[in-house]
Amino acid sequence: MNLNQAILSIDSLPAIIVASHRAEIQSYDKLRKLCYMTIGPEMSRLRCECPEPGYCYTIEHGGYRQENTDIKYCEQVATSPQYSYVDSTGIRKMRRIG
Repeated sequence: MNLNQAILSIDSLPAIIVASHRAEIQSYDKLRKLCYMTIGPEMSRLRCECPEPGYCYTIEHGGYRQENTDIKYCEQVATSPQYSYVDSTGIRKMRRIG
């Protein structure tokens, strides 16, 4: 195999429910702190259950930037007592993807 060639595989994913949190982060180094200090505790408070292995992703609003990036962090949840939860703090909403 030529190392200059990339192998790309496109697969379908099943529909999932995600909890999302939008924030501006100074750098991607701060994403871990956001997950552990804000998102994790809020998902626990909402009694969200996350399946194993976990599935999460980020959306960069306005495109990728190394600093001051507007992101939406999304994490799959198995169950949520409040499917359309909207709050002024913590997790913003639960929604079905796919």
